[in-house]
Amino acid sequence: MRANFVLVALSLAVSCTLGVQNVVRTNCGVYNGRNSAKDGTTRWLGMRYAAPPVGDLRFEAPQDPQCVDGIQEAFRHGKYCLATGASPRDIQTSEDCLFLDVYAPTNASTSSRLPVFFFIQGGGFNSNGNPNLDGRRLIQASNHSIVVVTFNYRVGPYGFITDGDEITPNNGLLDQRKALQWVQTNIAKFGGDPRHVVLGGASAGAASISLQLAAYGGQDYGLFQGAAAESISFATVLTVEQSQYQYDNFTHRLGCAHGQNSNFTSSLACLRSKTAAQLQAKNHNIPYPGASGPPLYMWNPVVDGDLLRDVTYNSYAQGNFVKVPMLIGDDTNGGTVFTPRNTSTLRQSDEFLHNQFPYLRPDQLSTINKLYPNANASCPAAGCYWRQVSDAYGDMRYMCPGLYISSELEHRGVQGTWNYRPVVNISTR
Repeated sequence: MRANFVLVALSLAVSCTLGVQNVVRTNCGVYNGRNSAKDGTTRWLGMRYAAPPVGDLRFEAPQDPQCVDGIQEAFRHGKYCLATGASPRDIQTSEDCLFLDVYAPTNASTSSRLPVFFFIQGGGFNSNGNPNLDGRRLIQASNHSIVVVTFNYRVGPYGFITDGDEITPNNGLLDQRKALQWVQTNIAKFGGDPRHVVLGGASAGAASISLQLAAYGGQDYGLFQGAAAESISFATVLTVEQSQYQYDNFTHRLGCAHGQNSNFTSSLACLRSKTAAQLQAKNHNIPYPGASGPPLYMWNPVVDGDLLRDVTYNSYAQGNFVKVPMLIGDDTNGGTVFTPRNTSTLRQSDEFLHNQFPYLRPDQLSTINKLYPNANASCPAAGCYWRQVSDAYGDMRYMCPGLYISSELEHRGVQGTWNYRPVVNISTR
């Protein structure tokens, strides 16, 4: 124990002059990272930013972790969060998943104050779609001039279920803010500048950026100073009340609905008594009310009147968002990887879109069909409507949200707003 103390004391004493050392003391724990002479980077993996969200903390807002004495090895990624539809036997995932990784140039010091790239992974809010992204390549691409933070946040029912009473809504988004608060407290010790944090992400990660900017009515808590968002994804947004059917159905499948199990004082207590494997066995998507089939991603952030006070379009239209410079882009052909390749009729195209956006009225679907006529001359043939539905879905889900947010940034006079669109070559067949 005394040897460990001496090692930490020495490393802290010389860090300002010799660069950030492998051993770093955070506000809650001491971590030993690993450097790479090959690429000139140092990384600290699997550091806790919140308490394990298990037991009584399941479905609760993230809490501070319990501090651990002594030096903890930070050589391995933490397990990432359980996904909707995923096997409970996947040993890389766990309900105990609130970890982050920090990557820094080896020659950075505590006085370097390098910009921080805070990467929010995608996955439709139903999975951690980019777990364990290697931040070293980003540092190399920046000519060793940034610090990179990656992290896991709760998804599916673990992050986005609510009962309108006991369960805090939008816990997955609160996890993101908890990680951002960790960065504010600790990142200078890794060579980063807490006053120059840039959010980055794609798909649901980019959607998260749009929601974090609009959080709490757009109040600026100083957690970030810029953002880079690719393929901002707008899904169907429900209120807490409208999402109640998801909670009711989930509890019923697990035998926890009212009247199903008298051994517990509430359905929530029953849910918390289940193992993660039991939850995962019933963790699958169901249709929105009025839809014929389940959406690609059912669990999503909800308008709760607090963290999220309105649907995203309205929040930006009213100027209720943090005004920071943004880089916003999307992919050409962005809808093709999501839509069914066997879509063969207009009816199937409309059905897919309605399953994703159940509030679409017949007249609105008719308008979409006029705006996106089917140009495939092979009809009738298997898959001949795939390109048509892909174009419509890609614009609705990704292209239009990004363009709209860009226009509102411009309208509000936000300096430093940029747009881009790379071309992705995908076969039309």
